[in-house]
Amino acid sequence: MQAWTATGHGSLRLAEVDEAEPRQDEAVVAVQAFSPNRGESFVLERAERGFRPGKDIAGVIVKPARSGHGPGVGDRVVAHLDHSGWAERAVVPIDRLAVVPEAISSEEAAALPLAGVTALRLTRATGPVASRRLLLTGASGGVGHYFVELAASQGTQITVVAATDQRARRLLELGASERIKRNDPQSSFTPTMTRQSRTTWPRSCGSLPPDACTPRSAWSQAGRTRRGSSKRWSPGRCAATRS
Repeated sequence: MQAWTATGHGSLRLAEVDEAEPRQDEAVVAVQAFSPNRGESFVLERAERGFRPGKDIAGVIVKPARSGHGPGVGDRVVAHLDHSGWAERAVVPIDRLAVVPEAISSEEAAALPLAGVTALRLTRATGPVASRRLLLTGASGGVGHYFVELAASQGTQITVVAATDQRARRLLELGASERIKRNDPQSSFTPTMTRQSRTTWPRSCGSLPPDACTPRSAWSQAGRTRRGSSKRWSPGRCAATRS
């Protein structure tokens, strides 16, 4: 079958690769769509030749798990892998895939796993959000969109930081209460959670009081280590409550 593989020089090529043999609790998915993530681009910068990227995929089961558990042949699924998803077919553990509703396309489903799980964990890390007022930076990205939807569905009043009117309109449609620009003074907010590096979080929190932006909990979808440095970098956002 064909799959995208790393060249060893920061780029990809489409190559013929061997089919993987699924284990007892793994199914084979015919991939219809996949979603690149920012963290994967960092990995590819230093990936060895032959490495196969691909975390988020959607497709159809062509070979169910031999254990008899999980989706059957023909079921549409979305899956989150460690790698090797950018291929004609992918082997997926049954506990890392889910059936896709008919109303959702494969392209839409493929964009869900990593960003969606990150947003879900962010809502859990901030604690109960119902009836609270939150300030969310980094709101215009995939994780921010999902976080706004999840938090708004729980009755949260969310103020989003968005640089452009176009991005702000979409976030307001998803449930955000109001929008501010990055440098607007919002000193009445105090963060409850941030998952950014110690170098970048003060800038992302804009004009919030410095002592109010101390990271308390961190979870990263993909860290990045600069060459020649042991410092860990991870893109993220800051959720804050209004006091």
